[in-house]
Amino acid sequence: MKDAQLSRRNVLSAIVVAGGSGSLVGAGTGALFTDEEVFTNNAVRASTDVGGVVDLDVTVEDLSNDRDGVRYPITLPLAESATTTNNPAYIWFRTLECPTSEGSLDDIEIRITVSDGEGNSEVLGEGRIPDVLDDLRTGTPVVPVAEDPCLQPGKEWVVEVEVTETPHDEPISFGLEFYAQQCRYQSGTTNPWDESDVIAACEPTDGSKHAISFIAFCASDGLEGAIDEADLTVTKWKDETGTEPLTVEWESDEAVETIVVKAGKGMENFYPGGATSGTVEAGGGEPAGGSQSPPDPCPSGSGLKFEFVDGAFQKEAN
Repeated sequence: MKDAQLSRRNVLSAIVVAGGSGSLVGAGTGALFTDEEVFTNNAVRASTDVGGVVDLDVTVEDLSNDRDGVRYPITLPLAESATTTNNPAYIWFRTLECPTSEGSLDDIEIRITVSDGEGNSEVLGEGRIPDVLDDLRTGTPVVPVAEDPCLQPGKEWVVEVEVTETPHDEPISFGLEFYAQQCRYQSGTTNPWDESDVIAACEPTDGSKHAISFIAFCASDGLEGAIDEADLTVTKWKDETGTEPLTVEWESDEAVETIVVKAGKGMENFYPGGATSGTVEAGGGEPAGGSQSPPDPCPSGSGLKFEFVDGAFQKEAN
């Protein structure tokens, strides 16, 4: 694991803490006479459409073999007596709480997989943890092998959340929710959560944002002399040392059409609509166009570019 220093203890404890406020970390008890079950807040919520029995158990464990992360074994227990049954089910899961950490989330990468214990596995999400868990907010099916999408009673599927890269050891907190739909009453293609159930987008925290490295102000007729270093004021810093700006207030003697901010590897555009003052914050703009580049950031016209150097914004020489 490249540059990974996050201990399994920290990952596990963080997710267990998240479980206390929304993540699935426990198992239900007893069969419910319904065609679907939802585990949330360590409790069972049943659907109102009675159609059979789904008895779903999900637990949380530490990853093994020196890997950082957690695993969620999912089972449909066999019936405890000849008079009861348990039925195959489609399994879904989603992000119930966005990830948080005192450290930078942008620098943490994860891989989420599901396996069936028989050599079949699928990747359910991979990349930066804010992106992966944001993509999973609306829900996704848990299927280790396409030819058999139903979890059978007595079988076990395992969802693993593995930290593949991180530069620090700050705990990560987030919440997951699992959902079972009985196969004989569902097609497996109907998402159990509608739009009203989905949590808000996982917005980046200050600790996960990249600091602003430059700001460019653009207008069709140019802005020569309209903005100087004194017209830029940092109002929020990522760090306590005042070396990583996140939010900047600005003023101009002429109308500004586009503001381009570079934070981290990417650039983003802000559209003040011809205003002569305002505020920009890292992570709050729209992705810059493919024709824009750090040497030539303005999408049209020309402008003024200010690099953040030695604790202050400095105008780039023409």
